[in-house]
Amino acid sequence: MSMRAIFAISLCLLVGVVVVFAFGRRLFVSSAPGGVTSALALPSRPPHRQAQEGASATPATASVACIQEALGGVKVFASVSSLRIVGNTKVTATSTGFRPVANKREIGVVFPDRYKQSSVQTDAAPGAAPLTMVSGFKGNELLTISARLPDDAVPKLMHAARQGFVQQMLMRLPRELADVRLSQRTTVDAGQERLAIDAFGPDDLAATLLVDPRTCSPVALQYTAPSPTGPAKYRVDLSAYRRFGGILFPTLLRTTKDGEPYDEEYDSEIQVNAMLDDEYFRSIGR
Repeated sequence: MSMRAIFAISLCLLVGVVVVFAFGRRLFVSSAPGGVTSALALPSRPPHRQAQEGASATPATASVACIQEALGGVKVFASVSSLRIVGNTKVTATSTGFRPVANKREIGVVFPDRYKQSSVQTDAAPGAAPLTMVSGFKGNELLTISARLPDDAVPKLMHAARQGFVQQMLMRLPRELADVRLSQRTTVDAGQERLAIDAFGPDDLAATLLVDPRTCSPVALQYTAPSPTGPAKYRVDLSAYRRFGGILFPTLLRTTKDGEPYDEEYDSEIQVNAMLDDEYFRSIGR
């Protein structure tokens, strides 16, 4: 593929009775079609911030096109209007401090402005109610389980939901995103040359997608995010690609936190252009 030659070369928050919990990697409230040239609109947000100093100024448009071509084709990506992903996670962390929980996870997206990620704990102690979590937005509306939220909590939770959306799209369905600047550079990762797609945008968004320059296949996502113990560096390694709806998706996502094992996600069902109605994207507690 000729384009490959060109590349030779995501706040821990406690609010009253609402528990904001790390959902593997992002923040969630808890209680008992676009292609390479079209943009995905996010809800209203602060003005675009300048990219971090030292980031490459080379636009990643061609790199994104190469990734799309390798995973199924630019035209196939352009035809995607919605996405539904179902999987399970298991805990791999060995530390005795804060640990994630094993859960059944579901992600639903309808472009351009509907996103929901939910989970139900699968490793609750006998007799204990499993922890249920949700994060997302429908236009400018925050999706939540809680019936009441302090006014100052909503922007912070929307911030986390937006970051989760961008991170998930970079890993699952890489494409140009509205208000998100994508630039490219080369780097070395574990002794291997990689193409790095840096994403910068509002709400202090910063993440890097690492891509194999020979195959244009994404291999990992790196980002810094809040955790109960302070800011942490996360890395999600992507593997076990399988084809759904004509697109190759990673079905094994291994996450490390500050270099140590954290959790693993195993995706069993991915629906491209899934039928997700208004009822799907609603605030459960309201």
